[in-house]
Amino acid sequence: MFKHFKILSLIVAGILLSTGYFSANAATKVSGIPISRLYNANTGEHFYTGSSAETNSLLKAGWHFEGAGWDAPTTGTPVYRLYNPNVQGGDHYYTKSHGEAEVLAQLGWRWDNNAKAVFYSAGNVNVYVAYNPNAYSGAHNYTVSQTEQNGLVHAGWKYGAIAWQGFHAGHALPESLLAGANAIMDTSSLMKVRVLAVYYSETDGLQYLLQNGNSVYKADWSMYDGQKFVTVSSGAYFKGPELVGTINSGVVQTILRSWGY
Repeated sequence: MFKHFKILSLIVAGILLSTGYFSANAATKVSGIPISRLYNANTGEHFYTGSSAETNSLLKAGWHFEGAGWDAPTTGTPVYRLYNPNVQGGDHYYTKSHGEAEVLAQLGWRWDNNAKAVFYSAGNVNVYVAYNPNAYSGAHNYTVSQTEQNGLVHAGWKYGAIAWQGFHAGHALPESLLAGANAIMDTSSLMKVRVLAVYYSETDGLQYLLQNGNSVYKADWSMYDGQKFVTVSSGAYFKGPELVGTINSGVVQTILRSWGY
């Protein structure tokens, strides 16, 4: 199975996100909300939600936050979520089809969110679904990554279909996780750092700007283990977060502008 993203997403205290988020592959804004992707290591299930309350509740219950799976529009075709309490560990299923959802409800599945949409489908990015016929909990996986989708199908998962559409996740992240708290970066010694900005691109993945005192560092998701930023091995060498300048330097401001901040 693919390495799970374990990402604590923070931003400078006092900066709040609006409902207009920058698309990672466009200069224009799209109106949407980040869909959190969470993983339950005990059942193997992924859970997808635009609700910060649900995200917080699952984090407290021990689920792992893997970042924003995609950005969902605020209007469009409804996507419904149902829960199957009759399998070990429970299981959730997502569908655009109200008719399919009604059939599942008649078979004993339970509507989530009072049978209302949990998010909407529209946009220029496909969200793929794959089905594991050998699993009970976590039988369906949803992703915008064709690499992840193709890997699952190659491993024996079924379907390989397009479930709905959305937008690539930019730096739009759940406000509940943007508390202005500190993360720990470990290069040669422990240093308190603050995450100034988070950005996603298809070529470089998730990237961070980290502030320690007056210094600003750049790091990618592979340096984050879910609790702190660490050095990572690259061949015979070790690399840590890269020093890019001071907090007021032009290079830092250029990076922030290019990331849409």
